[in-house]
Amino acid sequence: SSTSLPSSGKTYSFCQPGPNNDFVPTQFPADCNLGPKIPKSAKAVQTLHHGEVVCAVAIGHSWPNRHAYTGGKGCVKVWDISPNAPQSSKDPVYSIECLKDNYIRVCKLLPDGRQLLVSGEAPTIT
Repeated sequence: SSTSLPSSGKTYSFCQPGPNNDFVPTQFPADCNLGPKIPKSAKAVQTLHHGEVVCAVAIGHSWPNRHAYTGGKGCVKVWDISPNAPQSSKDPVYSIECLKDNYIRVCKLLPDGRQLLVSGEAPTIT
């Protein structure tokens, strides 16, 4: 089933520095969700049970990389999201331990689809 996305910017906000370098909430403009390349609906295609809070996600769309990468506390989990992947599978294909007990905040798949950059709340990546 499709879920309709909000049509106005009133439900979204972000923070920007105020006059004293404090952060103040700011509304997105009302037309921020309008345009030819802005999605109008979303459809759930698979549920991934990471097991903890997920702070970062990357998706490989091009062949042969049809994987989703979820970053949480101390690991990145790799999921097979290819069309022929069993929808009933609740286990990741791989679990990459990194950042120990720190949260991963960024997962970025490089254009070659073979390299994943990970960053988070730690001074070094192990």
